[in-house]
Amino acid sequence: MKIFRYQGYAMRKARAEDFRNYYDNNLKILDDEVVFLTGSKKNYHESEVYEYFTHNLMDLQREDFFIVHPDGTIIGEVVFNEYDAKAHSMNFRIVIFHLEKSVKGLGTWAIKTSIDYVFETLKLNCVELDVFSFNKRAIHVYQKVGFKKVSSEKTLIFDGDKMADDIFMRMTYEDWFKQGK
Repeated sequence: MKIFRYQGYAMRKARAEDFRNYYDNNLKILDDEVVFLTGSKKNYHESEVYEYFTHNLMDLQREDFFIVHPDGTIIGEVVFNEYDAKAHSMNFRIVIFHLEKSVKGLGTWAIKTSIDYVFETLKLNCVELDVFSFNKRAIHVYQKVGFKKVSSEKTLIFDGDKMADDIFMRMTYEDWFKQGK
């Protein structure tokens, strides 16, 4: 199994024995900022997460990676899913559940490394994502690594008292290759 390393952190594919670490340290109770930035809910029941987790491990049309702290705790995930066979593309998402256990540049590194991996191994035509307009830090990083905005639309997620935009971004294989990958 390929393991990528950055300043003592590791990023590797998810495996069945990761469930307890993943659930107990991340999804039992989510941080309020993570809930807000991702549009998630605060609590997940263990059986709900276990069913989702095991289903994902069996799905051959997705790639799931965990970001692991030097102490062995899973603190984040990188997911490529929603494979579109016609377009030969995938959706991308990343979350670092514990920013206090992160180091500067970890998210950027994880995005670049995982994007490099899927373009090199799967030869996708493109990778797409969507991000809420109030998640300025994520938008900045996505643009920095080569994602381009393709559209946006109003969502039912609110930033204070106004509706936020859902911004859709894309990186093509050609764009990635031109960056010198």
